[in-house]
Amino acid sequence: MEINYWVIFVAAIVPAVVGALWYSPLLFGKFWQRDANLTDEKLKEANMPLLMVLSYVFSCLIAFGLMGLCNHEIGVVQLYSSLEGFDEVGSAAQTDFQNVLLRVKGLHGNSFGHGVLHGVIAAISLAFPIVAIQGMFNRKSWKSIWLHTGYWVISFAIMGGLVGKFGLTFLV
Repeated sequence: MEINYWVIFVAAIVPAVVGALWYSPLLFGKFWQRDANLTDEKLKEANMPLLMVLSYVFSCLIAFGLMGLCNHEIGVVQLYSSLEGFDEVGSAAQTDFQNVLLRVKGLHGNSFGHGVLHGVIAAISLAFPIVAIQGMFNRKSWKSIWLHTGYWVISFAIMGGLVGKFGLTFLV
């Protein structure tokens, strides 16, 4: 099994693309601007290159975290790698590992849908509570909290699908 680290860099683009649409005037941009007390003039004052670079770096961290959540067979590798002879081709430990992995994952590994499921679970169990706690302390409405939660659920779902489908290559 090999980890495809490039998918992290690709998946990290997703929040920017989703955000460009989600927070645009076509969808929820006007509500978001009113809720955040941002005028068009204030938006133009932002240092967008810095915001985008930092957002991308943070999105890489999210994608890296989702890699472990969506590809949970990494834990199986860790378990088997501690067995004697695991690093020897054709050993009993390696053969057993391959048989277990094939039974659990099949010949094709994870699917996009499997990653989406884990991305949504991560968004609901991690992103939503963070957004809600921050929103409540900042005295935001539940409408605002649901707006930002929806953005993260969609972003995590697509990112999870990508890292779930393309994050690992099975060498069996």
